[in-house]
Amino acid sequence: MARNEDILDRLLGSFSVRGILLHPATMFFVASMLMIGAAIFLWEKYSHKVINDEQYRLTEERIQLTPQPEWVDLDLKQLLIAETESEPGNFDSSLLDSQLVPRTAEIMRSVGYVERVQNIAKSKEGLNIEVVYRKPVALVELSQITFPYEWPRENRGKSIYLPVDRLGVVMPESLGQGKALPKILVVYPIDPPSRYRELESWTDWPDDRIKDAAAISSLFEKSHHLVGFARVISSRKPGERGESNNFYELWPDSGTQVIWGNAPGKEAKGEASAEDKFGAISDYVTQFGPLNKLAPNRIDVRTGSVVNLPRGKTASIERLFSDKK
Repeated sequence: MARNEDILDRLLGSFSVRGILLHPATMFFVASMLMIGAAIFLWEKYSHKVINDEQYRLTEERIQLTPQPEWVDLDLKQLLIAETESEPGNFDSSLLDSQLVPRTAEIMRSVGYVERVQNIAKSKEGLNIEVVYRKPVALVELSQITFPYEWPRENRGKSIYLPVDRLGVVMPESLGQGKALPKILVVYPIDPPSRYRELESWTDWPDDRIKDAAAISSLFEKSHHLVGFARVISSRKPGERGESNNFYELWPDSGTQVIWGNAPGKEAKGEASAEDKFGAISDYVTQFGPLNKLAPNRIDVRTGSVVNLPRGKTASIERLFSDKK
């Protein structure tokens, strides 16, 4: 045992910082790293002098982009090229730029009407960009109804409708004009009423009730006309909690009202999923017709099946929002 320890001591004693630094293997590794680093630096700086610049230059023709909505007045292709170009002599606006993909993703995410970047792929043919654009799915109503005590006197009888996407992100007011979208009605969606002028496009609406209602409305993006409802309503007051009133309803202008329940992903214990509730409503409409063509009534789909409530008068907006916050 003593002999083995003596051998180990001599072996460890033979190592030194100087010996490691001057060892051929260490020097070879360091030299290799320096050569690779120098090659990358020189390529980024002088590659345009080595190859045909125009062959790999990023142009609109070499960008494949998810078609933009008609209402968008900004050309994303031109924006991308303008943002990636730099001073003459640099090779940044090129398919050979090693940072082109991450920089493209960063530029796309900075555009308000882009909800998310799905994929960016670079090849010798060009740049393929797949994004998801925001869409208005509902209009937040600002009116004497939603501000029963504080709506400005000069605006009596007038309503303002601000579009939001499925995530409750504020979109430009102009995108809601002429759109037959469901309206979101909650009492005091923003306080005070004049604060709506401070809402910037492409920012989150500062009220979770609006986000929840937008998530419900987005489920019916392609079918709310067929279903026949016109509003997503909640009687919950700002900051109020509790399962007894933490649910949403779908109302037509007149006809059968639907107690929907909680927002998708926020279901209470024992409550059906959004998919099951959506299916129950679709089956009901297929069998009996659109909600706005039916007699005044109320149904409940929180269990995933349609439950007819005792017949009587349907609730009114005025009565729903009659109590001050």
